[in-house]
Amino acid sequence: MKHIYHLLPVLLILLSTQLFAQRIEDVQFTAVGNNIEVYYKVAGLKFNQTLTTSIYASTDGGVSFQGPLNYVTGEFGPGMLNGQHMVTWEATKEIPLDNITLCFDVRAKL
Repeated sequence: MKHIYHLLPVLLILLSTQLFAQRIEDVQFTAVGNNIEVYYKVAGLKFNQTLTTSIYASTDGGVSFQGPLNYVTGEFGPGMLNGQHMVTWEATKEIPLDNITLCFDVRAKL
């Protein structure tokens, strides 16, 4: 029974770090001409934290991802704060867009 009491503080610490972890949410995209606008939200950062984000694309419905994408402009890279962000990807400069199932992965590191 003593061992359970020793593990309880460790479990509580692990659970609290998961509750307040940094995360990328609401990844969505829309086609605008030959470009694709990707929207994402950063949440869970402390007031003095920033993330470095990069954008990856999948042409097979999320089975595999290519990237980080090269022809991207907008709100990505170092210095990302909590909130909504948008990037524009010049997709046709990087991959053919014929008969694909496109999805995106926004990856982040502290």
